[in-house]
Amino acid sequence: MRERFRGWYRPNAAERTILWHTGIVALDASFLLHLYRVRPRSRNRVLDLLDAVQAQLWVPHQAALEYQRNRLNVISEQDAAYEQLRAEAKKAQRQLVSGRRRHPVLEHAEFERRVDTAFGTIHQYINESEDRHPAVLGADDDDDEIRKRLDAVLGDAVGQPLERGDEWSEQARRRLEDEVPPGYKDWKKGKSGGDPYGDLIVWSELLEEVRSRAQDAEGGRVPVVLGVEDQKEDWWRTHAGRRLGPRPELIEEMMGAGGIPFWAYSLESFLNAGAEHLGWELEDEDYRGFPRSSDEGEDSPLDPPPEQTHDEE
Repeated sequence: MRERFRGWYRPNAAERTILWHTGIVALDASFLLHLYRVRPRSRNRVLDLLDAVQAQLWVPHQAALEYQRNRLNVISEQDAAYEQLRAEAKKAQRQLVSGRRRHPVLEHAEFERRVDTAFGTIHQYINESEDRHPAVLGADDDDDEIRKRLDAVLGDAVGQPLERGDEWSEQARRRLEDEVPPGYKDWKKGKSGGDPYGDLIVWSELLEEVRSRAQDAEGGRVPVVLGVEDQKEDWWRTHAGRRLGPRPELIEEMMGAGGIPFWAYSLESFLNAGAEHLGWELEDEDYRGFPRSSDEGEDSPLDPPPEQTHDEE
């Protein structure tokens, strides 16, 4: 049954070995941009991993373009997060104090003093964290230490732009109307400020690259690893709040193009699987930099060894 329903199964140990030894390692814009959202130690471990598999790296043109377009916005979001935290803390503080007036027992002055003390500690922690926040940009907006490392490791490993004629656009529209993944979530909401076809373009460029390489590959097969941090349901199969792996439709479509085996990884699971391949021993601190996402409890395609404990996405 496994052979008939390959889209519903994770790669086995032999397939994982093939993936990481000989596969294309393709990276989506969401993966590249998420490097700005994690702590420096975790980010550097991922960048070290990209260095180690440099010969296998490839980025769709659309993904590289979206990275360049959105890089400064993501950096600004990280800087603005501290002010947002301060505003939320002040709001919570006011709500607590005002809520006391409806309480028949708590003495107002003492309660307000304790609230002020507690939130003073919180505000101090936010301010100290902001002071320790690592600067990504140097003298100007182009002086970006993360982009410099990506430029060095990726080099010219970026694909050509997709030719989007009338026929492709019509097929894309029908596909997204029928909710064929990926990309229909962005397309249905119009994706303000970006190309609503962006995810589908990335996927189409990857499929074309795989088909091209498969023509010269032994057995017409090209293993494919995809790093993607997009959390929407048109990329991932989920159950009870757990992300189980890429959508079966994506696995089956990639296999049809010659991408065998194929698997997609979030940034954290990419690091975990790559470290397994390279024989790296990861420490708790390597994982603490990954923020918890709305898909908490994501299953990693390679479960961490029992002695490793860390916050999952």
